[in-house]
Amino acid sequence: MALPAFAATKSEVLYTYTNIAAAGYEDSAASARALQDAVQALTNDPSPEALQAAKEVWLKHRHFRGMLVKECVAVPRPGITC
Repeated sequence: MALPAFAATKSEVLYTYTNIAAAGYEDSAASARALQDAVQALTNDPSPEALQAAKEVWLKHRHFRGMLVKECVAVPRPGITC
C-alpha cells in the first residue's frame, strides 16, 4: 500500500498553501463579479424577474464573504477591518 505524498520542503509547503489561498480568493472574486453583474442588471431593469435573479445569485455566493469574515476574526491583523 502506497503512503500519501507529503511536501518534503518548506518551499513545497508554502507553494501548496499559496495555491490554496489563491484559489479561494479567485473564487471569491468571481463570486463578487457575479453578484455585481446581477445587481447591475437589477438596476438597469428593476423588475420582479431581475430582483429574483439577484436574490438567487446572492444566496448562491454569500458564503464567500462569510468565509473572509471568519478568517479576519480568527486571524486579526492591525489596520485591516473586515
